[in-house]
Amino acid sequence: MSAVNAQEAESTRPAEALGWMQGQWQGEGWIIDRGGERRTFTVDESVRAAAQGHVLQIHGVGRSDGRVIHDAAGFVTAGADGFEMQAVNMYGQALTAPMQVTDNGFAWQLPMGDYGRVEYVAEYDGEHWIETGSWCPTGGECMQNFRMQLTRTGAVD
Repeated sequence: MSAVNAQEAESTRPAEALGWMQGQWQGEGWIIDRGGERRTFTVDESVRAAAQGHVLQIHGVGRSDGRVIHDAAGFVTAGADGFEMQAVNMYGQALTAPMQVTDNGFAWQLPMGDYGRVEYVAEYDGEHWIETGSWCPTGGECMQNFRMQLTRTGAVD
């Protein structure tokens, strides 16, 4: 690999492009469930680089009323067409979706077949990781159904 190609490969590593995410995070948020009820939760996120920065591992656990309501792992990798998010939730459901790195965060979509999609947008303001989600039914307008705000509590252990 020539020096130029090595530099190009280095700049496409998820751990470099999303370096601000690495560490331990805590916060809270809300979600509108399928029944239309708004539920609040607390969340802990752990983000670390692996495989020399070619993978960014994300693990999040959300709790509401003392119960785990969300437990998911995500793996951000660089594909031929840009970054990809590979995610698995606590029910064993898995998906791979394109992930766009933005100037101050990232965006990705969760396809829901004929029903529509959920769009996620995350921003880092230098102090907080703020992520929102919007339900976008096929043929209809998007409606925000998720928001969380996290604060870094420590470095990667």
